[in-house]
Amino acid sequence: MFDTGKSIRGKDSKSTKRQPVRLTNLSRRDFIRMAGLGAVGIGIAACGGGPPITTAAPATTTTAAPTTTAGPPLAGVRCGISQWVQAGVHDEIIDAIRLYQETAGTGMDVETVLDAGGDGVKQVTDAEAFITQNFDGAFIFNIQPEGWEDWGQRAQDAGLITITWTSWFPTTTQFIQVDNVGAGFGVAEAAAEWFQEKKGGKGKWALFELTSIPALTARTLAMEVKMAELLPDVELVGKAEAYSNQTGVDGGASLIQAHPDLDAILCFNDDGMLGAQVAALEAGRDDPDDFWLGGVDAIAGALDEMKKGTSIVQASASFLFGASGALASMEMAAALQGESIPTWRNQTALIVDAENVEEYIADTADPMNQKIWDQYSIPYNRPFNPETDVGLL
Repeated sequence: MFDTGKSIRGKDSKSTKRQPVRLTNLSRRDFIRMAGLGAVGIGIAACGGGPPITTAAPATTTTAAPTTTAGPPLAGVRCGISQWVQAGVHDEIIDAIRLYQETAGTGMDVETVLDAGGDGVKQVTDAEAFITQNFDGAFIFNIQPEGWEDWGQRAQDAGLITITWTSWFPTTTQFIQVDNVGAGFGVAEAAAEWFQEKKGGKGKWALFELTSIPALTARTLAMEVKMAELLPDVELVGKAEAYSNQTGVDGGASLIQAHPDLDAILCFNDDGMLGAQVAALEAGRDDPDDFWLGGVDAIAGALDEMKKGTSIVQASASFLFGASGALASMEMAAALQGESIPTWRNQTALIVDAENVEEYIADTADPMNQKIWDQYSIPYNRPFNPETDVGLL
């Protein structure tokens, strides 16, 4: 089982395997200040791997594991799901939301999913249906704050319970921060370890980014800052906007063609990274001692590659979305029955690589694994403050 006493890489400090490079003391707050980002610029994205910088302690209550004796107390209750775009990570959360309700036997209806097709304005407009059609609760996967504050006030006035990932608005019942900056730091740390061991701390790297989304910009900016800090002799030679498998293929091919001696590509997500892998293999870059790829989300394709132990896909940051979805589902059910739930959670990140991938798969196979909940989803029973809590971002 992963231990919160381990580094963000999830490795035991007593291991005889290679150790990561020693980090300097760049804090998240220093990163925010250096980058010129505030809470709005970061898109209210979270980061883990270190102690919370906050004036209030996190909640100390331990969430109880689900049981199958809950009965049908929420029969006839409807809870909708709103996503700004269909994505594998959203599917993982939705599956876990439904699994909890089925396992606990609450009777809650969680079948309605509104997909905005990547249009943030349409997402807010579509979510109005949860209010007008008298839904009891809503899970919101939004990516930008615009429009949600007004919608949230109307939802609260209508008695709607809301749990929101990524972009906070003041009236949401619970807000779940996603560890974007911590994930960026962790991927860069993994790359730095590889550069030190395989390249003597010298070389060239490139970055896949998506600049239209502030939270993802924060993630890749964290990669840049940490790489510059840890590897002053490794040069960032190029960037590409690559978010899908195909754009990853195209972006990877362009970067490798422009820089035949490129050593690594750090990617803001795994979809683009797996596309970069295709491009690298087509260019003959198939040696994991010579070429390195790292991404974010720990999707199945990335895990399968790391399980081989011989792939150029060598690290991915996981947000443990399945566990996050199941826990949110349990707390939604509790809130709908009049119980108090944490006002927000900090969903921290974990770096998965070839050394811990099998353990990671085993420990996360059940999204209702309470040890995962306790270790990687930190609850707070005070209001989220986008200014004073920026140190957690």
